[in-house]
Amino acid sequence: MMQKKVHYIDIPKVLNYTVYTDHLNHYADYVLEKHTPSSFFNTELSKTLDDLGVNHLFITGINTEFCCMFTAIVAFDRGYKVTFIKNATG
Repeated sequence: MMQKKVHYIDIPKVLNYTVYTDHLNHYADYVLEKHTPSSFFNTELSKTLDDLGVNHLFITGINTEFCCMFTAIVAFDRGYKVTFIKNATG
């Protein structure tokens, strides 16, 4: 069975921060705007992953000890397999 690959970008929502999602759509299948360190809290990420049948997340990002960690912990608690890409987290 071929595995489906879904690419998404999460965007932190902060004051005075403008994101032009039209440009991001060239790099990701889905763009997610989040308001907390976890990509799951008050977002459509869990529903989207469930709808697509995704069960394994590969985590990358620039803030491993904060946003990446929170997202990974919540993902694990929800039953997803979680893998950090060592050379793509910082």
